[in-house]
Amino acid sequence: MKIRKVDHQDSNEIYKWRNNIKSREMSLNSRIITIKEHNKWFKDSVKNNNREILIGEIDDSKIGVCRFEFNKELNISEVSININPVFRSRGYGKELLKNSIEYYLNKKNCILKAQIKLDNIVSKKLFLSIGFYIVNEKKNVIEMEFKKKLKFKKVEKSDALLLYELLKKRVHNISHQYLPDFETHKNFVDSNPYLHWYKYYLFDKVIGTFYIKSDNSIGIYLDITEENIVSEILDFIFTNFSPQEPIPSIVPNHFFINISETNQNLKNIIESLGYIKFQVSYKPKN
Repeated sequence: MKIRKVDHQDSNEIYKWRNNIKSREMSLNSRIITIKEHNKWFKDSVKNNNREILIGEIDDSKIGVCRFEFNKELNISEVSININPVFRSRGYGKELLKNSIEYYLNKKNCILKAQIKLDNIVSKKLFLSIGFYIVNEKKNVIEMEFKKKLKFKKVEKSDALLLYELLKKRVHNISHQYLPDFETHKNFVDSNPYLHWYKYYLFDKVIGTFYIKSDNSIGIYLDITEENIVSEILDFIFTNFSPQEPIPSIVPNHFFINISETNQNLKNIIESLGYIKFQVSYKPKN
C-alpha cells in the first residue's frame, strides 16, 4: 500500500467518506458536515503544519485516510482513521494505519494517542493490533497510546551488508575512529566476535543492533534514540540473558553498558532509566 499526503483532488472523496452513515456512527462527532464546512476545513488543513492527512492507495484505488493532529506543547499527535466505505471489511485498515504511522513517525518524533468510542469494537481491535494500549476510559470514550514494539533477530553472517549500511550511518563510535572497508567489516562479522549479537526491527525496518561480550559488557546502537525503545531493548536483554560467571578483576558479576562519550542523548536516557554510572574510561591522546 502506498501512503501519500492528500492534495486538493482528494477533498470531495474525503467529504463523502466523512458523511457516510457508518463513518458518522463510529466518529466522536457524528453530525453531518456541510460541504461549505468541509471545504474550509480541508483548505485550512492543507496549510496547517500541525495537521497531516495521509491517503492509502493500492494501484489507483484510494483505500482510506489517516489524520494526525499535532500538539507541539505536549509533543503528542492524535491519530484517527476512516476507511473508504467501498473497501470496508476487506482487512485494509491495519495496513493503512500501520503504514501511515510509519510514514508519519519517520518525519516527526512524538507520542501518538487516539480516542475511540467505547462501542466502536472494530476500531478498538484495530488500534490494539498494531501496538496501541488503553490508558483511560471516560464516559463513552477509550483513550489509547501507541507503544513502539521491536522485533529481535540474531545477527547472521548474511547480514554483513545490512550491518555495514548501519555502520556507515553511525555518528557515535567506541571501537573505531574511521569506517573500515567492507571486506574488513565482513571478516569481522564472519568471525562471530560476540557472545550474543542481535538486530532489532521497528515496522519491519532494522533500526539497530546490540551485542553482549563474554566480559558482560553490552553495546547498543540504534537509529532512533528514544527512552521507550532503549527501555524495550534493555528489558529484552535482561529477560533473555544472564551475566557470565564473575572472574575477580576480569569479569564483573553484572552486565554493564558501554556508551560513547559523545552520545549524550543515550547517556541521559540510560541514567533516567535508573542505571548507575560506575566507571569512566580514558585512552591516550594519540
